[in-house]
Amino acid sequence: SEGRRVVAFIPAHYLRPKGPEVDPKRRPDDSELLQTLVEDGVLITTPSQDYDDDYALEYARRHDGYILSNDMYRDHAHKVGLAGKMFFGDFVGGEHHRSTQDWLNEHRITYTFVGDELLLNPAFRPASNSTKPAVLMRS
Repeated sequence: SEGRRVVAFIPAHYLRPKGPEVDPKRRPDDSELLQTLVEDGVLITTPSQDYDDDYALEYARRHDGYILSNDMYRDHAHKVGLAGKMFFGDFVGGEHHRSTQDWLNEHRITYTFVGDELLLNPAFRPASNSTKPAVLMRS
């Protein structure tokens, strides 16, 4: 992470699925590890009733960070476009006032795994106005 803060966001209910009727695929593989990451401030829980993408994107925006995700965030961009400044303010901030989708195109890094190795999109180029940003991992 070379001087960058790495954080991940996850809805709180993912850490404590209730009851035997919960699909085993929805249960964490290692609850203790996740709890340790929460205690270390690396994994941030969001209120279960809220949309975790909003928190991840807002954190990245505030810290001029990047989102490590294969999510296209179309639903978020659409929601911001519908609600406008009345509910979300100026999402991209700064003097350029680019659209949310433009901001996402410049700050979202896609990835894949080759075995256990994380491979970031080699075609990704950082936003031209960013300086030593935080790197943000999304759940």
